[in-house]
Amino acid sequence: MTQPPPGWNQPAGPYPQGPYQQPGYPAPYPGAQPPTAPYGYPGPARPQSTNGLAIAAFVLSLIPALVFLPLILGIVAAGQCRRRGQPGRGLALAAIWISVGWVVVGLVVVGLSAVFNASSTSNTITAPTTSTIDVFSAKVSIGDCISSLDLSARDSSGASTVGDPDIVACSSAHHAEVFDKFTTTETTLPSDSEMERLGNQCVEKLKTYSPASYSDPAIDVKYVYPLPRTWAEGDRTIVCVATVSTARTSSLKGN
Repeated sequence: MTQPPPGWNQPAGPYPQGPYQQPGYPAPYPGAQPPTAPYGYPGPARPQSTNGLAIAAFVLSLIPALVFLPLILGIVAAGQCRRRGQPGRGLALAAIWISVGWVVVGLVVVGLSAVFNASSTSNTITAPTTSTIDVFSAKVSIGDCISSLDLSARDSSGASTVGDPDIVACSSAHHAEVFDKFTTTETTLPSDSEMERLGNQCVEKLKTYSPASYSDPAIDVKYVYPLPRTWAEGDRTIVCVATVSTARTSSLKGN
């Protein structure tokens, strides 16, 4: 057995605790917040709600009568969504385009309506009173005798002068007599062939006015119908006139 050297004593009991402490973070100064963990993942981001103006603009854009309100709201909402990165920009843009579409549709409808109304006005004219129309049919009556009637007469401007009949007493010399007048129900100016068909009704009407004249080869049946100018003034009357080459001094009526 080995003996310890002289002067060395075996320490009694366990080794004493040294002056050092367990390493760690220094104690914070009074009032300081505890340190945060240096590592880790951030918590989930809170989702943003859809822009309220964008929703309102889209809903209102489906109502045509409110076309300008959703258009304005959509423009404002689109700007907010872009600046804030907020959802709803698609709804705002949709509201804008729908509103613009309603505006275009409205303009088309107004344009077509204006064209239709203009067409209707030109084709359907309310006839003014006869006292305001300077046309042949307004100046003659059934039974009037006319000194002469030249349907081909024109003035210096090329306009027909048949609208100025020289009405005389039937006991005076005359070459024409008005025996009937009737109004056409056409809504547009008839073509020449249609006017001829309407004028042929005068032949049958002469049989009622003067049966003898109906079969008299010396008597010719003519008719005066509205010209484009007089039609535009409201003239819708066709005048039936019996003409003779040799002047008469009596009426045809009843013969």
